Amino acid sequence: VGTVVIGKGASFLDVGAASMFLLSDDGLQLEQLVSVGWNAEVSEEFRITPLTPGRPVSDSIISGSPVWLPSADDWMARYPQAGAIHTEGGYSAAAVIPLMLDRRAIGGLTLSFPGTRTFTEDERSYLMALGAQCAQALERARLYEAEQAARRLAERQRDQLSFLAEASFVLDSMLDGHGRLQRLAELAVPRIADWCAIDLLEDGEIQHVAVIHSDPAKLSLAMDLRARYPADPSARQGVSEVLRTGTSQLLPVITDEMIVQGARDPE
Repeated sequence: VGTVVIGKGASFLDVGAASMFLLSDDGLQLEQLVSVGWNAEVSEEFRITPLTPGRPVSDSIISGSPVWLPSADDWMARYPQAGAIHTEGGYSAAAVIPLMLDRRAIGGLTLSFPGTRTFTEDERSYLMALGAQCAQALERARLYEAEQAARRLAERQRDQLSFLAEASFVLDSMLDGHGRLQRLAELAVPRIADWCAIDLLEDGEIQHVAVIHSDPAKLSLAMDLRARYPADPSARQGVSEVLRTGTSQLLPVITDEMIVQGARDPE
C-alpha cells in the first residue's frame, strides 16, 4: 500500500522523499512502513519512534490535522532538530498528512520536497484525499490479513479434529496393539509431525513399538539409532522422564547443546 501511494500518487507533485507510519495497537509508538528517498541510516533511526508531541508526524496524528511546512525556515522554527535532519537530506518543504479512519488517526504520511512550496488549496485537497485513500487501503489490508489468519486457524482446528477422529478409529480397530500404534504413527506423519516414535513400558523396560519418518530415506537411520541407543531410564529428558512423571514435555527448539548432551559416543 505504502509503495503504491508514494510511487504513484505522490509522484504527481514531484515529491522527493516520503515516509509512511502506522500507529501501534497500544497507541504509544509509530512503525515506519515505507521510506523512500532517505538513506538507510535515517530510515533506520525512524523505523520505530514514540508518539510524542513536538514531532511533525506525531503532532499530525495527535491533532488529526495536517502539518504544512512550506520551507526550511518553517522546519527550523517549529521543529529545529527534525528540521536539521530534513535539510541535511536535501529537502526543504514538507507536508505531513494524518491517515484518518472513522475520525481517528491510524498513522501518518510525510512527503518531502527539494524546494520551497506554497501548498495551494488544490494541492492540499489532493494530499488530504491521498491520505484518506491510503488509510482505507491500509484498513482493507488489515482486514484481509485478519481474515486469512482466521481462515488458517479454522483450517488447523479442522485438521486437528479430523486427525483425532481418525486416530480414535485406528485405536478402536481390530489390529493388534502394536499394529494400531504403528498405524497411529503413520497417521501423525506428516499431518502433525515430521517424524513420530511410540514407546511403551513393558515388563519394566522401555520398548520401541512404532517409528515413522516423513523422509523414507531417513526411516532406516531413525530405526537404527533407536535400536543402538535405547532410552536411558535415568534420563531427565524425553521418554524416560515422561514415563516417570506422567507429564508431557514440549520442546519448541532442539538446541545444539541438547543434542550434545544426549550423545552417547563421538559417532
